[in-house]
Amino acid sequence: MLKELKEEALKRNLKNIYPLNSSLDNLTLFDESLDAVFINMALHHIKDAKKAINEMYRVLKKSGKLVISDVTEHNGEWAREEMFDEWLGFSNDTIYAWLKEAKFTDINIENTDLRCKGYSSKGEYTETGIFIAAATK
Repeated sequence: MLKELKEEALKRNLKNIYPLNSSLDNLTLFDESLDAVFINMALHHIKDAKKAINEMYRVLKKSGKLVISDVTEHNGEWAREEMFDEWLGFSNDTIYAWLKEAKFTDINIENTDLRCKGYSSKGEYTETGIFIAAATK
């Protein structure tokens, strides 16, 4: 995906995109180096999701913006093995608490009308909601 991002950025003559191979819970970025962070459907794949949120705070400049979209809590245990999910979604309360503990402000979490559906290789089915959380450093 990083290679495709780089190729697409070159095609569009975008010169401010720098693909990095890094772990979300140990970002290879300088403190206060980004204006904004947006992650989509990634947090539930991170073992230490709370640490990842702290890392996002660390790399954001003062007044920087964070947007997270991810799945709400569900019971699709099969996703741990087949989808490499570390978390079976998140509650709004958990995300709010982690953002608050990391010192984010202006925290807003909304559950969307969007649904995420998944099927296991054994025919198990999970459907869950999608939330969007936004906050400011």
